[in-house]
Amino acid sequence: MFMDRPKKIKIALITYWFYPNPIVAARRFRSIHQELAGYQELQLDIFTGSFNRDGSIQDRFPVDLTNVKYIKLYKNSFEKKIFAGKNAFSHLLNRTVFLGAAERKFGREIQRQEELESYDIFYISLGPFSSLLKTAYRLKKRYPEKKIFIEYRDEWVEGAVHYAARHHLIHPYSKWKSYFRQLTNYLSHRNGNRLEKKVLPICNGIIVISREMIKHFIERIPQLAPEKFIYLPNGISDNEIIELRKFRRERKYPREKPLRVLYAGTLFGTQDIRPFLNALDELLEAGDAARDDFEIKVFGEFNPTGERWPDRLKELVRWRGPVSRNTVYREYFTHDILLFIIGDWPKSEITMTGKIFELIASGQPILALIPMNKNGCALRLLKKTNAASIADINNRESIKQAILSSLNQKKHHGEIRTDRREMDWFYQQHHYKNICQRLYERCFNLN
Repeated sequence: MFMDRPKKIKIALITYWFYPNPIVAARRFRSIHQELAGYQELQLDIFTGSFNRDGSIQDRFPVDLTNVKYIKLYKNSFEKKIFAGKNAFSHLLNRTVFLGAAERKFGREIQRQEELESYDIFYISLGPFSSLLKTAYRLKKRYPEKKIFIEYRDEWVEGAVHYAARHHLIHPYSKWKSYFRQLTNYLSHRNGNRLEKKVLPICNGIIVISREMIKHFIERIPQLAPEKFIYLPNGISDNEIIELRKFRRERKYPREKPLRVLYAGTLFGTQDIRPFLNALDELLEAGDAARDDFEIKVFGEFNPTGERWPDRLKELVRWRGPVSRNTVYREYFTHDILLFIIGDWPKSEITMTGKIFELIASGQPILALIPMNKNGCALRLLKKTNAASIADINNRESIKQAILSSLNQKKHHGEIRTDRREMDWFYQQHHYKNICQRLYERCFNLN
C-alpha cells in the first residue's frame, strides 16, 4: 500500500518586475524564486507583467521560466510603445493620458486569474503600489483563509522617490509639467496613506528590506503590530558570487595612472554623483590634483538627470549608457575605486540598495558617500564589513580628503588597499539561500 504524497503548498508570487529586467527589484525576485524552487514541498507560480517577457537578456544566469505566467498589459502596439517607451513623448503620455494604466491592468488581471482559490499563499512584491494594495485587499476579502504577504522594497508614502518628485530632483520638468506632477503626487500620497491604513492591518505579514522601515510604518499606522513585520533584506546569490570571483581571477589591475573611478547605476533620487564631482572640481581648481590624475566613468541611465549640469562637471565624466550585468561586473575589476552614493534625504537611512551587496562581495575598494548624521542600514553594513572608505556626503572637505587619500595610495602603492572583514557574517545574513530559509520559516511553512 502506497502512502499518499503530502500536499504541496501552492504559492503565487506576484511581482510587476521580473527577469530579464535588470533593475534591482527584478534581480531580487529572480533570486528569491530560484532559492525557493529548491523546497520540494513548495509549488511556485510567478505572475508578472508581459514587459518582462519582451525584455532583452541582461545576464547569463540560468532561470527556469516554466511556471511564469505573463500578463499582457497593453491592448495594441501603440499602447506597448507608450508604456515601454523611454523618449519624452512616450513618458509624457504615460504620465498623463495613460497615467497608471499598465499598473492598474496588472492588478485587475491578477484578480481574474483562474484557480486563485487553489493557492495557499499570495506573496505580493510592491512595485506599482496602489494597484497591488487593492489586489491584496480584494484577495484577502475573497479568500480570508489564505495567507497574504506584502513585500516593500522601499517606502512609497513620503519615501525618497516621493521626496525627489516633489523637489524636481528626478526629471527637469518644465513649470507646467511640475505642477501636474505635484498634483499627481499629492493625490497618490493621499490615496497611498488611505490604502495602507486599510490594507496592511489585514495582511498576514509585511516584508521590509531594512529594519528602519518598521519604525516609520508604525509611526504612520500605529495599529500595525511589530510582530507583523518580517525583515528580509536584499542580498546576493551564488550566480553573482561565482561571476564576481571569475572576473576577479581574470582582472588586470590598473596600476598605471590615472586613478580610475567607476559609478555603475542610474543617477536617480538619492543617488546623486554631483557632490563627488563638485569636490573633485574644487581640488582641480586649487591645484591639489591634476585632471590627468583621474578617469571617471558612469555606466547606466542618467538622462535627463544630467542634462542641466554645468559643463565643468559633465567634462569630468566619461558617460556610457546602460550595459549588461556581466559587463558591469567585469568593469568592477578594471577600476581602482567603486563609488557608492546615498544622499541626505528624509528617510534615507532606510536605503539598502541591491548594489551594495555585489560591491561588498567584489572585494574591490569602495568610496561611499553617505550622510554621517544618520545611523542608516547601509552605513552600518559598510562599517561592519570594513568594505569602504566613507565620506560625509554633506561635507565637501570630507569628500575631498577621501579623494586625495585614494589618489595618494594609487601614486605610492599602485593600488588602493582594501581588507574586508566579517564576510562569514555577511554571507550568513545576505546570501539569498539564507534569506529564503528565513522567509520559508516565517511565511511558507504551514506545519
